[in-house]
Amino acid sequence: MRALLVHPASSEIKDVPLGYSWTTLIFWFMPALFRADYGHALIMLIIGLIPLFGWIIALLIIPFVYNKEYAKELIKKGWRPIDDRSANALKHKGIKFPEGEVKFEGDDFLKLNKNIIKK
Repeated sequence: MRALLVHPASSEIKDVPLGYSWTTLIFWFMPALFRADYGHALIMLIIGLIPLFGWIIALLIIPFVYNKEYAKELIKKGWRPIDDRSANALKHKGIKFPEGEVKFEGDDFLKLNKNIIKK
């Protein structure tokens, strides 16, 4: 399950996965670094450096929760679902966000063509 999130000020769009994070299971903290999610990357790195117990957490728990936590962090930073499908996906995963139409402040292209993105 995925959601498209948009930042109203910059009109930047991110495709955010919401389920199990296979990439986090396989590559540990690297997906967080590639997403510029440095806080979660540092937490994963510190937990993973704890012998045995840290590896159990890193392999068995973090991949189940990372994508949801990443989406929550983006919502806190002002990102919003771009369409109803994305809003329903977030609600299904229990991620709360401010309701209402996204008010774009930036790029006129996205303002005029946001219906193209809705599929």
